[in-house]
Order: sequence, then structure tokens, then C-alpha cells
Amino acid sequence: VWSEKVLQEKEREMGKLQREFRLKQEDAKYELEQLQENVMKPILKDLHGIIKEYGEEHNFTLILDNTEKGLNSRSGLLFAADSVDISDEILEILNKKNK
Repeated sequence: VWSEKVLQEKEREMGKLQREFRLKQEDAKYELEQLQENVMKPILKDLHGIIKEYGEEHNFTLILDNTEKGLNSRSGLLFAADSVDISDEILEILNKKNK
């Protein structure tokens, strides 16, 4: 059993640790956002161009995002047959471009 003084000290230590944890968590979140911006932005720019070119070459009217993120954004895609999924072809083109 801790005395009142020890208990108060432990509570202060816990509060300090919680504040330090929140600061480190915020720093890590910021670093992740910066990494995503610096790494993903060029890839997504290339990907957008490839999809646009592919769609034009193959006379597509519409190409929708068929990822979980795309589905969660309510893009309108509720079902797509595997036969119309061009993801593998797009990925292959992107990989060739980035070699």
C-alpha cells in the first residue's frame, strides 16, 4: 500500500509518460504522412497516367477503384467480374516503367 505522497508521485509520473507517448505518437504520424507524400505521390502520379493511357487505348468509358479504400469511399462499385479487372495489367505496366 502506497502512501498518499507516493501515490501522487506515481500519478505525476504516469501523466508525464502519457504526454510523452502522445508526443511520440504525433511525431510518428507526421513522419508517416511525410513518407507517404514523398514516396507515394510520384508512384500515384505515374499510375494515374498509365490508367488514363490504358483506358484510352482500350476504349474504356469508365475505370473504377476496386480496392477496399475505393469501396469505402462509396465510388459506386458494388461488384465487378474478375474478367473486367485490369489491375494486374496496370501493375505490370507500372513495374515495367519503374525498372
